Amino acid sequence: MLAGIPLVTAACSSDLCTTEAEPAVVVTIVESVTGRPLAAGARGAVASGVYEDSLRPYITNQAGVLVALAAANERAGIYTVSVERDGFEGWLRTNVVVRQGECGVTGAHLTADLIPLTQ
Repeated sequence: MLAGIPLVTAACSSDLCTTEAEPAVVVTIVESVTGRPLAAGARGAVASGVYEDSLRPYITNQAGVLVALAAANERAGIYTVSVERDGFEGWLRTNVVVRQGECGVTGAHLTADLIPLTQ
């Protein structure tokens, strides 16, 4: 305690854990050249062994534009993550490790830089 204020250490205590379900995988989806958000209209999935889950809307920016999708709430594992959007090359990451912590999963935050298809 410092000057009557309790100190909180970096280690998680069950008293500090939230009851919110956190996603194991969060994918920010952008256009590779401009950085323009592309999550709206994108689709994808995560897979770990026989488990599979669809990516769902998760984060919007201040303008209300969807920028990230997420999946696999509170589920540790080693994932393959795929993202698709019309007009862009598919995006894939393998061996994405999500560990179980004291208070839930330590989620993986990825950025999918989608490359436009050439015509």
